[in-house]
Amino acid sequence: MATLVISLGGSLIVPKEIDTVFLKNFSAIIKKISFKNFKKIADKIKYSAGQHFVLDQVAAGILSKVKIKTFIINGRNIKNFMNVLKGKVFIGTMIYD
Repeated sequence: MATLVISLGGSLIVPKEIDTVFLKNFSAIIKKISFKNFKKIADKIKYSAGQHFVLDQVAAGILSKVKIKTFIINGRNIKNFMNVLKGKVFIGTMIYD
């Protein structure tokens, strides 16, 4: 998937069942975060099957290496999904460099 996104020069949209990424215990909303900082957060989480982080450590590592601008949004909100595609204001988290 990452290779396809890179070759097309695009971004990655990750539809989830959440509106945005939160810090531990929902203490803060993350609207924008660098690849490096996102990977640091992912790496602090103990890996387990069925873990409850938006992307696992492997995915965070791949994104950090290939630098694909990534949007994490609620996949059930079609209007918000269209806002991301159109470059408009959206509800979610952007991972970038």
